[in-house]
Amino acid sequence: MPNALQLLRDDHTEVKELFKQFENAEDQSAKQIIAERAMMELEVHSRMEEEIFYPAVRKQDDVEADMMNEAKEEHHVVDLIIAELRGMNARNEQYNAKFTVLSEMVKHHIDEEESEMLPKAAEEGTERMEQLGQQMFERKQELMQEAQNPRKRSTRPKASAKTTSARGSSRGREPAAGRTTRAAAGAAKRTTTAANRTTMAAKRTVTAAKRTTGAAASGAKRTARAATGRTTTSRTSRTSTATSRSAATKGRPAAKAKAGPSRSKSSSASRGKSAGKR
Repeated sequence: MPNALQLLRDDHTEVKELFKQFENAEDQSAKQIIAERAMMELEVHSRMEEEIFYPAVRKQDDVEADMMNEAKEEHHVVDLIIAELRGMNARNEQYNAKFTVLSEMVKHHIDEEESEMLPKAAEEGTERMEQLGQQMFERKQELMQEAQNPRKRSTRPKASAKTTSARGSSRGREPAAGRTTRAAAGAAKRTTTAANRTTMAAKRTVTAAKRTTGAAASGAKRTARAATGRTTTSRTSRTSTATSRSAATKGRPAAKAKAGPSRSKSSSASRGKSAGKR
């Protein structure tokens, strides 16, 4: 009869080996095949733990709720990254980097489980771990069949009341992987929409700034032209006034000069007339 703790450790070893194969593979097609196998193993492993093993560990009196909650949240993040990888082309330059992040996160998760959670579960005794191991082994076989052939209906025998209580009823519910994929797609769509709105707002801001700059430049040009016109008019007026004054000044002495000889001639004529009379 399989032991729950050994079953989990075997899964951990297998997925870490797949991570190592991915690192050493040089062909991208080979990397994709290895990545797909690792993601399938992770999804099956996570569901098996969340349905059977985690609820059993939570029931222990002195178990830390934070440890269990953190483990479940790490599963959630792994599901999100897997959904993103499945939505990417394996030729995408970010594919390998994203899978490497996934592998590092899973390895950290494995270290915490094996150092904290599994020793805590072992306190329940060998018999209890064998009971859980049998349930987990059967459920893993079902999940592997579903993962390899999604259209094939599960042939799992009807679960006992105790098993159903531990793993929770899943009838009529969407598979966790499907919910995660849909949630990730929705989040990506909302992010894209927000980015588009931000881009449009930035474009409107740039357009407004250009209009403001153009208006300021036009105003500056009009002010400069007006100032130039006033300066030119003022200079022209002053020049005209100066010219008029200069002409007037020159005209007065000339008039006096002309008037002088005329009076002299008149006086001489008058004196001549007076002398003839005498």
